[in-house]
Amino acid sequence: MARKLLLCLLLITLFFPLNAQSNKSMERKRTKANISFISLSYLKAIDQYQFLYDSGQQDSLVLQRLAISNQKVGNMEDAALWYKRLCTDMSKATSEDVYQYAMVLKELSQYERADSLMNRYSEMVHADRSKQQLLNTLPVINTILNTGRGSVSEAVFNTENSDFGAVDYGGGIVFASSRAYAEFEQRKYNWKNQPFLDLYSVKEGFGTLMLRQFSENINSRFHEGPVCFSTDQDEMFFTRNSEKFTKGDSDVEKVSYLQIFSAKKSGDDWHEIVLLPFNSEEFSCGHPSITADGKRLYFVSNRPGGFGGTDIYYSDRTETGWGEPVNLGDVINTPDDEMFPFYDKQGRLFFSSRGHVGIGGLDIFCATPYKDGFGKIINMGVPINSERDDFAFFLKEDAKSGYMASNRQGGTGDDDVYNVEFPMPLIFPQLMIVRIFDKKDSSPIVFADLKIKGSDVSIDTIASEGRIAYDAIPGSDFNIKVDKDGYRTYRELYSFPEDVRDTLYKDIFLTREDRYMLKGIVFLDSITNPFAGVKVTLFTDDMAVYDTITDNNGDFLWRLVAETDYVVQFEKSDFFTKRLDVTTKGRKPGIIDVNKMYNLKLDKIELNAVVEIPNIYYDLGKSDIRPDAAKELDNLVKFLKDNKQIVIELGSHTDSRGKSKYNQYLSQKRAESAVRYLIQNGIDKSRVKAKGYGESKIKNHCKNGVKCPESLHQENRRTEIRIVDIK
Repeated sequence: MARKLLLCLLLITLFFPLNAQSNKSMERKRTKANISFISLSYLKAIDQYQFLYDSGQQDSLVLQRLAISNQKVGNMEDAALWYKRLCTDMSKATSEDVYQYAMVLKELSQYERADSLMNRYSEMVHADRSKQQLLNTLPVINTILNTGRGSVSEAVFNTENSDFGAVDYGGGIVFASSRAYAEFEQRKYNWKNQPFLDLYSVKEGFGTLMLRQFSENINSRFHEGPVCFSTDQDEMFFTRNSEKFTKGDSDVEKVSYLQIFSAKKSGDDWHEIVLLPFNSEEFSCGHPSITADGKRLYFVSNRPGGFGGTDIYYSDRTETGWGEPVNLGDVINTPDDEMFPFYDKQGRLFFSSRGHVGIGGLDIFCATPYKDGFGKIINMGVPINSERDDFAFFLKEDAKSGYMASNRQGGTGDDDVYNVEFPMPLIFPQLMIVRIFDKKDSSPIVFADLKIKGSDVSIDTIASEGRIAYDAIPGSDFNIKVDKDGYRTYRELYSFPEDVRDTLYKDIFLTREDRYMLKGIVFLDSITNPFAGVKVTLFTDDMAVYDTITDNNGDFLWRLVAETDYVVQFEKSDFFTKRLDVTTKGRKPGIIDVNKMYNLKLDKIELNAVVEIPNIYYDLGKSDIRPDAAKELDNLVKFLKDNKQIVIELGSHTDSRGKSKYNQYLSQKRAESAVRYLIQNGIDKSRVKAKGYGESKIKNHCKNGVKCPESLHQENRRTEIRIVDIK
């Protein structure tokens, strides 16, 4: 539980001989339990408060300290039990009890209950901006749980005690551990009755692991670790307890705060051990991380003036020494705890936090660079993060591997070191804003059709405000296409720069152009039912220009050229093919809406369906095909060529005037004449049959002996086709 020790700033409690008077006095037992708790002897405190609880002392202080003590040593199931008992009666629980209960439930993956408790916490206190972000986080947590980055595997050198803070050094690894080491006197600290932390090194040689204490000059009788090294590995910065003890909050407590030291390598060991100037005996500083150029040191401190808990600071090294520490601000720091910073060569800051939204305990985050500081905070996701504490992240120079520590279930001991592997160098998205302007006057262009396609992005949208923002992977390539009426189509293969450290603005300038656009929507049975799966083809001079298959919107949109005739063809299995004429001749540039010119409803092919062919007229008493009738029959030729699967009967009808027998004869001749015309124009004779109906199927009341105007008689003189077979 070393990260809890460091979280509470490594309070080192001196051992005090307790006045062992008669155990008959419950009050003395309570006093002993309180002393154990105050002096951070949590394992002892658990046993002592449990005795008090079993003896009937079940007040809020006993419940609270049983909950806290179990939480401190990692017994989360027991901690949840005691917090539940404490918070059942809300008059006994403080807002902090409710908050900690929610944090424990998150470590047990009980996210819905944790969300509910955080809402109760918000009702009890006016939560600040940072803690407000921890309310109603279940959707965010679900996203984190489904975000996979890399893989983790436990290191082989872990022990049942605490091992963490692994970094590369000298072809091996240096890490902090509270493991027992036989060559040294084993002192134990009260928190969890483990040996004090020391630095160890491990490297592989001859098929075995060679592990030893890192340096006798560095390791002392108190805690050391974690550590970081300069790029040339000739300078190190490490955490150590102060040798001085300061009076704590109670009469029985003395504490030794964390401090940061530097050391330089000389020969085979480390010398010139120096306490950095910004340390103090009144607060702690620890967890150092030096930048690649050696000019800035990031670290953790609970110094006054922070946001609460432990915050991350930096100090710049100048010719005169280390400068005054600077707090990283509320983008990084919260009222809770931020710890274990690691600054990589790409300018990214990795750190662990309880105050940013996570999935339980400490989660590992990455802050991407932005201007002079940091911008987006990214949760590293699963499996790097778990429901327990995950911390001490270190990324190697290849950005494909590294180390971290965790007390997750399934490990060897308390805190364990894990190897981290990524399939490719770790890269995070960077914000890119695409803006669209008029090239002539630089005015914004709104409602342009914007498409961005790449291996990591697929955007098809209307830029209603003339701009869109999205996350892109530095170094990636993607295609950009912009369409807007009255402008030339813009196309570009764009490469996102690899060295971007700020929001990237991609400005696109469109050139004005007079152009024609053809659009339409195909319908199944009504204008409220767009038709998907229809093949729409645009022809000019019998050559296909465009084709598409309609989606659920049933629409199509194409660009045309001036002074050109087109044919639009619609095809769908089991439906009549439809061909329509469109032209840009004599039209001004703009949008041609086919729906305003034609009915784009497709008709289903049905056996025995009858379709009337209008405007096929014959001279009185004759069956010859007139020129005006030929035009309509030419359309029928096209119709039959487009719909090769149908066989038709071409039926001719007369009005009621004249002899019925003659009308029957005349209609048959007219039908045969029309069929002959179709065959002469390329229609197979097996697909068309002639049928004369004479006056047998009058459409209206104008039968024999009825006086009717010519217009009504004309309705009966018609030609129809009937589907008689579908091949």
